[in-house]
Amino acid sequence: MSLRESIDRPGEATAPSPTPAEPQDGQAASGWHRYRALLLIAGGALILRLLLVFVIHPTCPFDPDHWDRRYQTTPGLQQVDSAASGCLSIEGYSMPMYMEGRLLADGKGFSDPIRYMVVGTLSPTGWKPPMLSVIVAVLAKVGITSPDGVRAVSATMGAGAVGVIGLVAWRLSGRRAGVIAAVIAALYPLMWINDWRLLNESPLGLFTALTFWLSYRFWG
Repeated sequence: MSLRESIDRPGEATAPSPTPAEPQDGQAASGWHRYRALLLIAGGALILRLLLVFVIHPTCPFDPDHWDRRYQTTPGLQQVDSAASGCLSIEGYSMPMYMEGRLLADGKGFSDPIRYMVVGTLSPTGWKPPMLSVIVAVLAKVGITSPDGVRAVSATMGAGAVGVIGLVAWRLSGRRAGVIAAVIAALYPLMWINDWRLLNESPLGLFTALTFWLSYRFWG
């Protein structure tokens, strides 16, 4: 249509281009910038957990290469150190799960570390979920045999669970719900209190959250 025709017939003038739709909740940014808030919260959760591992509750003196001899010759020594300095003693549930991983790394399979420690014989075991022991074995294979290394990995997995929980809530109810859920997960005592104690809860929390997130991704 010519300019003159447009002037003479204004009702048929070309309509203006439609205004782009406003971005929906959580859609304003693209890529990882979209999840910057969740990344910051997970990063803060990781800092808190690493402080617990290396500063507030470091590992009590522990020789993983002579653990059986130390346990038999000086029982109770770690408990005394723990009470005096606030360090984490490798005992209780954490000690057999850790040493089961060391036996696995040595090619002895999933063997009962207590029986091996006391009588020196290998006996198959399945007393706890094996994820932490597998992590210990993998780290030992790459040269990380210190309990501190395993605790740092557990702390990282706990912080990862915080981020994934935020993603699940985001997927269900939007950005604000995701941020609130991540903050709660980062500060919830029953989550961070286990992420530095060399227990199964850290990998359990992360993989449970990943299961929910992947399920909703598949579903939707």
